[in-house]
Amino acid sequence: MPTKFYDKLSQDFTKLLELGDGYDVIINVGDDNGEEYDSKTNQMGSVDEDTNKKIKTSFKLHSAILRFRSEYFNKELTDLSPRNSENVIEIRKKHIKPEVFGVIVKYLYGGIIALENLEASMIFELMVAANEFFLDELDGKNSIKNTKSRQDNWSSTRDSFIFSLSEGKCILSRVSNPGYAFYYNARWGPNFGNHDLKMTGNYRNGKGTECKQVNYEKPIRKSNGPFSIDDYEVFEVCQRKE
Repeated sequence: MPTKFYDKLSQDFTKLLELGDGYDVIINVGDDNGEEYDSKTNQMGSVDEDTNKKIKTSFKLHSAILRFRSEYFNKELTDLSPRNSENVIEIRKKHIKPEVFGVIVKYLYGGIIALENLEASMIFELMVAANEFFLDELDGKNSIKNTKSRQDNWSSTRDSFIFSLSEGKCILSRVSNPGYAFYYNARWGPNFGNHDLKMTGNYRNGKGTECKQVNYEKPIRKSNGPFSIDDYEVFEVCQRKE
């Protein structure tokens, strides 16, 4: 069996991100103002004189890594083939905060992200940005498909997770028993793990609801007792047609 050095490989690519050596792509995120370059962080950032906060950041990146790690960037870099005088492609993403994009590029290069260390508001912004870049591992969608053919049956997946955002804290709980990831029933609400997050009755009156850690890694509520829900939404994220 070949020896695997995934940790070392991740560290090497993360170091490449920090140094920016051999970059051929610059991605500008945040508001567009004057720049100053910080060689220690591979970022060029402007600073708001009133708040002393960085409001624009540019990342020096590598097209080969972006293409192979993101379907979005593979298409984007193909469409934006013209380069500047230094043979570098420039991309602007003013609607994405620098700190959010920083998490994404570290994931693209090193394959590591720690959601439990992020604030709740930032996790939401990260999921929105990850969906834009087609990063299914980060966008918050559970990868359970073909719902119509699986009524009254368990769906198995290793990628499902549930999470809670309360008092500025995020609890992320991944499925530990893939065979009980999600249960489909036309008469019920969502049922993750059969106990971990379950709505099978009149959830407005706290009947048939349960949130007890069983088939997911950790509890997402302090109490195991029933709870009431005003409403919930089920939606599908679709790619926008240009």
